[in-house]
Amino acid sequence: MKRKERAHLKEDPFQHFISTALHWVSRNRRTLITASVVVASLLVVIAAVTLVRSHSYSRENRRYSEALQIRNDSSLTAEEKIARLSELKAGRGLSAAAQLFLAGLHMEQGNIKQARELMENISSSHLEIINDQKTLLEAQILSASGQERQALDLFNQLMADSDTELAKDYVLLLMARTQFKARQLDMARQSVERLLEEFPLSAFSSQARELKTQLDMQ
Repeated sequence: MKRKERAHLKEDPFQHFISTALHWVSRNRRTLITASVVVASLLVVIAAVTLVRSHSYSRENRRYSEALQIRNDSSLTAEEKIARLSELKAGRGLSAAAQLFLAGLHMEQGNIKQARELMENISSSHLEIINDQKTLLEAQILSASGQERQALDLFNQLMADSDTELAKDYVLLLMARTQFKARQLDMARQSVERLLEEFPLSAFSSQARELKTQLDMQ
């Protein structure tokens, strides 16, 4: 067989593939164009949703920072903090962070009913720290209302969450106090010992030792 004939035979499969592919594209051009438009539209929608979520997250993060600054301002009285937090509007109402810190202040003043009402109006947040703090405050309100078992369920939920941004030494202290209140003395001792062992430099160590002393007297 001549060299040209052999080269021609070698090229035939490739040429056949190209010809078939071009023919298929030609026959399905409308379908391909439609599919491309659909894919492009989906990409635009995804990009828009991502942009909106990013904007919402940034806006809520800013509101949280503003509310936290007021909440931690030691130069303000509780009443002044409540007044300033009440001014942090978001749309038609207060921001989730403002409502959260307002509920906490009311609880600290013993106004459990007002705290509960504020908590009921707090919707889920884009910020997990707000959602976790809401759960923590719900547990504290339940404990203050004499519902220790329900409160302990929430404390245990937070302790089991490896992604929470809450200070777990603080959660342990609140849990131990609730267990002590519910007369679950052995569980309270375990919580205190865990706090002191896992968080030896905790800012709550002194309070944990005070609670340990009370437990030792039981």
